[in-house]
Amino acid sequence: MSLLFDDARKELRCSVKDLIMEEERFRIGFSAHEVYERLWVGQSVHAAWQEDQSNARPDYRREVPIQRTFQVDDWTVVVQGRMDGMYTEDGAMIVEEIKSLHFGRDLGGFFEGEAFALYKKQVEVYTTLWALENNRKASARLVLIDIATREEKTIEVEADTERVSGYIENRVRRILRGHAREMEELARKAEAADRLAFPHSRLRPYQEAMMEEVAGAVEQGTHVLISAPTGVGKTVAALYPAVKACMKKNRKLFFLTAKTLQQEMAVDVLKRLNTGGAFRSIQIRSKARMCANSEVLCHENFCPYAKDYAKKMESTQVLDRILYAFPHVEPDVVFSAAREAEVCPFEVCLEIVRRADVVVCDYNYIFDPTVALKDTNDPQALNSSVLIIDEAHNLVDRGRGYWSPSLSRSGARAALERAQNIPTASGARMGAAAAHLLEAFARLDEAHAGEPDTVIEPDAGPFKEALEFLEADIVDYFSWLRERDRPAPEDPLLNLYFGLSRFVRVLEVLGEEFAVILRHPAGDLEVKIFCRDPSRFIGAIVKGTWATVAMSATLTPSWFYRNVLGFPAKETAEAAFPSPFPRENRRILVYPGLDTTYKKRHAQVPELARLLHGLGNAVRGNFLALFPSYQYMRDVLSHYPRGGKRAIVQEARHTLRETEEMLGQMKGSKRNYLLFGVTGGMFAEGVDYPGESLKGVFIVSPALPQVSLEQKLLMDYYDRVHEDGFSYAYLIPGITRVIQAAGRVIRSEEDRGVIVLICRRFREAAYTRFFPEDWMEEGVEALVSGDPVAEVKKFFAGHSKSKQD
Repeated sequence: MSLLFDDARKELRCSVKDLIMEEERFRIGFSAHEVYERLWVGQSVHAAWQEDQSNARPDYRREVPIQRTFQVDDWTVVVQGRMDGMYTEDGAMIVEEIKSLHFGRDLGGFFEGEAFALYKKQVEVYTTLWALENNRKASARLVLIDIATREEKTIEVEADTERVSGYIENRVRRILRGHAREMEELARKAEAADRLAFPHSRLRPYQEAMMEEVAGAVEQGTHVLISAPTGVGKTVAALYPAVKACMKKNRKLFFLTAKTLQQEMAVDVLKRLNTGGAFRSIQIRSKARMCANSEVLCHENFCPYAKDYAKKMESTQVLDRILYAFPHVEPDVVFSAAREAEVCPFEVCLEIVRRADVVVCDYNYIFDPTVALKDTNDPQALNSSVLIIDEAHNLVDRGRGYWSPSLSRSGARAALERAQNIPTASGARMGAAAAHLLEAFARLDEAHAGEPDTVIEPDAGPFKEALEFLEADIVDYFSWLRERDRPAPEDPLLNLYFGLSRFVRVLEVLGEEFAVILRHPAGDLEVKIFCRDPSRFIGAIVKGTWATVAMSATLTPSWFYRNVLGFPAKETAEAAFPSPFPRENRRILVYPGLDTTYKKRHAQVPELARLLHGLGNAVRGNFLALFPSYQYMRDVLSHYPRGGKRAIVQEARHTLRETEEMLGQMKGSKRNYLLFGVTGGMFAEGVDYPGESLKGVFIVSPALPQVSLEQKLLMDYYDRVHEDGFSYAYLIPGITRVIQAAGRVIRSEEDRGVIVLICRRFREAAYTRFFPEDWMEEGVEALVSGDPVAEVKKFFAGHSKSKQD
């Protein structure tokens, strides 16, 4: 738990770990002393020892809670913890602390090192607290267990009550002095918060109302879903009130995005807000992009930027130098300074996060269980945090992805082949683990021979056993690689280990919202855990925060997002705002003359190609045509008439940089282009088309997800849970993509543009009920056009005439 201070009552609540970790300021990756305790194999070893002790000792108790209340000066201190085991032996009470190590690699110099000292201190504190609470002597015992062989070493630890009590009291006084300094800093921030000025000369329409919604949630400790289209200025309307409120109450603010572009917008707002250095902010990028050594495993034995990390952090003072020099810390600044000091840039980022007031980062750092920051794993830290989730509609699929790992037979086979070329005992054991997994795949293949992709109920045992075997030897394998100076990335054994780790962790939490699928991709065999509903996991984090603000231009219907993201109904407000731009600057047309359903679209491809050619060449300017799939787009392009504007075509393999280069061709160019892309792709979301660079978008089909086993499982699940499976699995995700794409056109008060929706279904109530309200002010029939090309020409002709007038 985190330190909890009640200043009014003069009460401090803390854990045993809070007391003993005072000197563990700088630690890195697998160098941390608790490495194996965090791994599956460590947990397995731990549990197996406790089970053996329970069988051997009738009075053995595992995971025993301890709480001790005492006075230090004028403060009441409550220390809590959980002891691994307790039992009596020869009439004496024994307090047991269990730790797992790799004896072959770790024991050399272990008993003279910091890890052993911390282990001893931990069991001493537990034993002393129990003895004082029960007024009875107790003995301390440290049990070390080899993760590879399960050999154990038992070490008697002398827990002198007077000495350890003195240490605890002195440690508490240091904590209280640190708290007093923090309270002084909080008072400074609260005063500075009152001086923060809105960074623009005027408010946009609806911006003040949105800021009131955000301020209310952050101040009251509730949540809010905000749907606000382009032009409201969501980023500053969320950040300005949230930063002020968090500064006054010492809460950490996280601004979360799905794309880097949104992060850059947030950083720009923070810099405009923080002209006086009133608060500290940081942007985090991925660990891979912050690695200075391209190492997979962060360990002092394998990376010079991890070696002697703590000593170099102290001697170079790189952390303080960055913090004092920059109110907002950019990733490039950290990378450069950390590399110069020969310390891990990513770990330095994490150190700054602990001291930052505002953190701008990807969704992953809060919601992905494999990479989430410590703040999401500590309930107390999370409870003092505020989240702003930008473009929150993207979190639905992201959330499913976090909890949908897969394993393949080809991956296990490649790992086995790799292990067979490792001439060590650990290599043989890792090969045995891969072979064990292959046997499980063979049984699945035999049981479901000849079947298409199907839902199964696998035996979790082989996966857990294989992971336990791999974890026992994975660090030795890294040592073997290091000795030969061989690069680790894309190593089949490492891929299997990390993939299996995630797979087993999800196996442990399976519920009705999951389905396990057996698939046969391209002659391979794959087991995928498919998370149909991530609300349990996303919702647990949302409910654990002080406040969460989710916002997007497409966060309607609110009941859908509240349900699939797990927002608590009673503590969640909802707000929706219309477009602030003049209605006359936008023309929405529905052309129902084509049927783009999967069964009908092929026959009408030539007609659609001619229509898009006519629309795209109706007037000067750039236009965007979007399709539900790359194949459909290619079919239309094969019939696209010659002549007219040059086409720019998005491909599935294009990177973000390539897409930006393509878009750069049209910005400021005198030549006009017609862009072809897919709904939900880079052209359709997360890309800004400023000024007159985009005059219209032609959206082909409602962009419903393609029919698949996963989509059928989604529909069946939401039919059962919410009695509306088609809307949850198909309609709402499809129309959300359409609305996002439409939002590319009008980006400012001066922009004029057209949105043409092409398919008969855009006229049907089942689909139009999910359109934005300001699209439907006069009903769908007012949008229907039998000749959209003529309508586009007429719209822009009127625009030209008004300019001349």
